[in-house]
Amino acid sequence: MKKIPNILKTSVSILALLVLIFLTRVSYATVNRNIDSLLQQYYQDEDQLHANEYFDLIVYQYHNDSLFRTMELARKGIIKAKEEENYYVLGNIYNIKGYVHLGFGTYLKSIDFFSKGEQVGIQHKIPQVILGAKHGMGRVYNEIGEYDKALKVLKEGLELIKKDSTTKFNNTGALYNAIGVSLQKTGDFNGALTYFDKFYSLSEQAGDTISMIYALVNTGESYRLDSNYNKAIEYYNKAQELNKGIKNPQAEAAVYGNLASIYSSRGDRIKAKEFLKKSIRLCSENNGLSNFLIMDYKAIVDEFAKSLQYDSAYFYYKKYIVLLDSVSEMDRIHSINKLRSEYKIQQKEAEQKILSQKLRNQTLIMNFSIALSILIIFLLLVIYSRYKLKTKILKEEAKALTLTIDEKNRQLVTRVMGQDKQMTTNEELEKSLKRLKKSDDIDEIKNNLDVLVKKLSQNEKTGMDWNSFKLHFEQVHPDFFNKLLKINSVLTANDLRLLGYIKLNLSTKDIANILNVSDRTVQTSRYRIKKKLNLPADVNLVRFIQSL
Repeated sequence: MKKIPNILKTSVSILALLVLIFLTRVSYATVNRNIDSLLQQYYQDEDQLHANEYFDLIVYQYHNDSLFRTMELARKGIIKAKEEENYYVLGNIYNIKGYVHLGFGTYLKSIDFFSKGEQVGIQHKIPQVILGAKHGMGRVYNEIGEYDKALKVLKEGLELIKKDSTTKFNNTGALYNAIGVSLQKTGDFNGALTYFDKFYSLSEQAGDTISMIYALVNTGESYRLDSNYNKAIEYYNKAQELNKGIKNPQAEAAVYGNLASIYSSRGDRIKAKEFLKKSIRLCSENNGLSNFLIMDYKAIVDEFAKSLQYDSAYFYYKKYIVLLDSVSEMDRIHSINKLRSEYKIQQKEAEQKILSQKLRNQTLIMNFSIALSILIIFLLLVIYSRYKLKTKILKEEAKALTLTIDEKNRQLVTRVMGQDKQMTTNEELEKSLKRLKKSDDIDEIKNNLDVLVKKLSQNEKTGMDWNSFKLHFEQVHPDFFNKLLKINSVLTANDLRLLGYIKLNLSTKDIANILNVSDRTVQTSRYRIKKKLNLPADVNLVRFIQSL
């Protein structure tokens, strides 16, 4: 009877928890003392819990085989550990999720979480987390028969321990035991014995009785599988002797079953049946050993049948069938529950992935919006800068044009005003000619004529006729006269001249002097022209002309 592998299979949660406590240096007694207050706090306001407190709750739920609750707490614990940047707890929670999936039999997910734990440990240089991950991966590879991979990762853990002096014996012992199991499964019994012996020595140094018993049982199993029955019995007896102090039912049942197997192989039916009955009685009295009990019933049926004791064989066969049906039903229920739990876990993880993706999408959209806003602001700044520059240039050009127009206006006004001087000169000439007409002195007449010639010459240079005025005016104010003629085409040249003088901002008196008329005449002409332009009474002619 190969009881040791079955011990490992039927007690995955308990053994994994023990290893996990060793690797994370957590005292379960401390957790248990505080668990009630932590649970109360969790139900009242889970957000107030710290990462370390979440970890205590996770270990508690895992110990009590509440695997779905363990996974739910683990999900929240991971979030909290990331928020607090508590990478020690984060890595260990990943490892716990790996052990949960190992119990579910979802080995790929188990490896995935152990790998995450290992990555956290490597990235943040936490050897305890790395060792827990490597031990877990070794356990998974052993379960799926990948013994070479199991040995590889477990020995990597040993190398890490050699490099790091802070690790304790528990880390090393757990790895020694797992390596021994891997070698035992490959048939390398001598190698397995070496590592089980190391496991036993470390456990003995620490006074860890239960680990010592497992080391002895595993050693006896290796000898039994290698057909060295005397040595196997020797180690089973040592384990039994040591177990008297703590009375561990699993270890005791394993020894009884394996001793029965040895005596059956030797043909000693009496001894075989004796140890099987002890194992059956022990398994019947303790919950959780139904797999051992099934194997014991089957084995004892075979022993009675070989001894030709068919009544006894039939008696135990009926018990075997009843128990097998019961266990099958329990297994079926357990499988259903396991599938439900897996489905719920996968559903939660899927929801979490969807939420994470939504958050990533929102972040992406927000970043894109910010980038787009910055680009738009930049473009607006560029456009505004160009607009300001263009406006500045236009203002400067307008200013220059205004200065030019003002200058031209001044020149034109100067020339126009020169016409006033011409009129004055003409009057003086007229008076001089009248005096010459009355004078009889030839010399005086001659001298006066010379003066008149000079004045006429100067007057000819300064004077400006209508065509000359119009030409110069339109250079400064193009289309001015055309605009007026479009309003009223019957405007005369004198009307246009007067309006031109108004455009030059000349006063009524200046215009009267230029035209050699009275101020009233100019005012009358302005009134007449206003009517020609059909301007309302309340419209000021000067302002209207200036606006053209």
